[in-house]
Amino acid sequence: MDYQQQYQKKKGPWEGALSLVRSNDTILAAMYGCEPVHFLQNLHTIADRVDHVTLWSMMVMGHYPVKYDTSLKGKIDIISYFYNDACRKGHDGAFAYGDRSLYQNMKESPGLQMRRARYVNDPFVIAQNDNMVSVNAAIEIDLTGQVSSESIGLRQFTGTGGATDFAYGAFHSKGGRGIIALPSTAKAGTISKISPILTPGAIVTISRNLTDYIVTEYGIARMRNRSVRQRVENLIAVAHPDFRAELRKEANKMMIW
Repeated sequence: MDYQQQYQKKKGPWEGALSLVRSNDTILAAMYGCEPVHFLQNLHTIADRVDHVTLWSMMVMGHYPVKYDTSLKGKIDIISYFYNDACRKGHDGAFAYGDRSLYQNMKESPGLQMRRARYVNDPFVIAQNDNMVSVNAAIEIDLTGQVSSESIGLRQFTGTGGATDFAYGAFHSKGGRGIIALPSTAKAGTISKISPILTPGAIVTISRNLTDYIVTEYGIARMRNRSVRQRVENLIAVAHPDFRAELRKEANKMMIW
């Protein structure tokens, strides 16, 4: 199966997500969810195979959870505010959170502009960044690639954030990639996060038409330009082994492959 890689003996989905990073990428990793945070904390592990990447966020933050060591020097620009190829004269941010020193640094940075989120998170603006890579988490994914990141059934769990905007922007960026990184199970391995259908009432945060890569600790499932049957096969292959037979059974019952 193309793009299928096995990570059973590794630490988690973030390792698969890191394997998709290339030189000269512009990376946005969500600031919630364990997998995006682990992704950022381990970005230094790819320093030996990339020439340069740019890391940015819609937030201006005082402390970015990235391990910075000598292997990163000259290879990773850690800029915790929006950077846009179409606006090279400055940096744009939507909101800021930090201590007094952060705000003082902002005051002394003439190139930094605080703008409305409707501009900073505009997917058409985001898409103007070549090689845009978005890394987001998810609560649940169905077998066709619909992503729910906001609710558990009818119960609201979190907000939309920038997940939809960045997924769209990365999908339409030249050389861009959208990554959803999540563990294959929840509740101590008793529930599969890849389901035949989303829990009734669950909010669809990212349409299946915009999903690109789904990554679990069992591998990478490619979604873009894949038929429904291929999507089902790819997602079952990265589901937890304990749930694969049941997922196949349900897929057959629904006749989606």
